[in-house]
Amino acid sequence: MGTERTIRAIRVMLLGLACAAFAACTNSPADPDRSPGPVEGELVSTADALPPEFPQDHPRPGSPTVLYSAVSQVGSVVYFSTSMPHDEIVRALLEQLPADGWTVFGCRTVPGEEPVSFIVASKGRRVASSVVGFSAEQAARINGARYSYLVSVANDAPEPIEQDISC
Repeated sequence: MGTERTIRAIRVMLLGLACAAFAACTNSPADPDRSPGPVEGELVSTADALPPEFPQDHPRPGSPTVLYSAVSQVGSVVYFSTSMPHDEIVRALLEQLPADGWTVFGCRTVPGEEPVSFIVASKGRRVASSVVGFSAEQAARINGARYSYLVSVANDAPEPIEQDISC
């Protein structure tokens, strides 16, 4: 895959995460008709198992259950469910990512009744975006199921621009 295509795919992924933040801020209801659904060539699974393409060295706090996973040429996304509280998941990711060799570039929390936190980290040519907290817009992709956090990993990606870590 060419560099331009990879950058375009990363921008689409980041736009999706921004939309998730907006949905979390506005608490807009899920709209299955607007759900992005699977992309062409994407392999989707609802099995409680990580896809082999998901980085084994990315932390998964709270001994989570896998609710949904999707893998494409660009990377993978996995939705997790756990009983671990939001703040503990964020704290665990911020501690475990660097311990596992990932560089954390940013962390932001959108406050609210159900806060949503965004953590961006990279390792090698992979960039992982973790979204901790429930968003109805993101849940539309998995038929409205409640999830605790999701991790989207882009393969062969340029390093993100360093940001402030303020979670």
